[in-house]
Amino acid sequence: MNVILVGAGAQAKYAQEIYRHYPDRKVIGMIDVMDNPDYWGRVIDRATVLGNLSVLESLIAQGQVDAALICTGNTAQKEQLWQWVRRLGLEMINAIHPQAVIASTAELGTGVIVNACAVIQPFARIGHGVMIHAGAIVEHDSVVGDFANLAPGSRLAGWVHVGKRATIFTGASIIPQITIGDDAVVGAGTVVIRDVAAETTVVGVPARVVNRAGIAR
Repeated sequence: MNVILVGAGAQAKYAQEIYRHYPDRKVIGMIDVMDNPDYWGRVIDRATVLGNLSVLESLIAQGQVDAALICTGNTAQKEQLWQWVRRLGLEMINAIHPQAVIASTAELGTGVIVNACAVIQPFARIGHGVMIHAGAIVEHDSVVGDFANLAPGSRLAGWVHVGKRATIFTGASIIPQITIGDDAVVGAGTVVIRDVAAETTVVGVPARVVNRAGIAR
């Protein structure tokens, strides 16, 4: 299967490393979503930055690509790119490191990246385009919304609900039955013991609101 990585940053590096373990996945190149011509032609790991989004349309027309994986850390941009690629008719595949632990009853969407030593426990549900970094833990019955980002070492206890496009930064912990709203941000090392509203940023132990819908507090 010929795979194109839509994005050429850190997430593309993760994907390439993961696909080393899967001989049936051949990364044929990366697409620069920042549209920076100075970046085109660079080789990162084993793949070349082929150009901007227009290149992808050409590759599809020529039958050179079978599937895609969106590789950008900007959660809103990831959603837009995921929808655009799907409209082009490409299959969206996952990149799951073989050293990740995923329960047999867990459910994963498409376009998901799961790095080494991440743990997804029974009956957890992971949405489309979710990024789960190394060492992150998603406990039983938790839900991670589409295009959310769980940074290294973040921990979701049981029955936690993380909204769409939310970001949980490195080492943050969320106790059971907490809801994190859409587009919310949980800062590094934060301990969340109360629900976090949509478009709200929280930091600290315990978590306190520092920004709500773009307004500093």
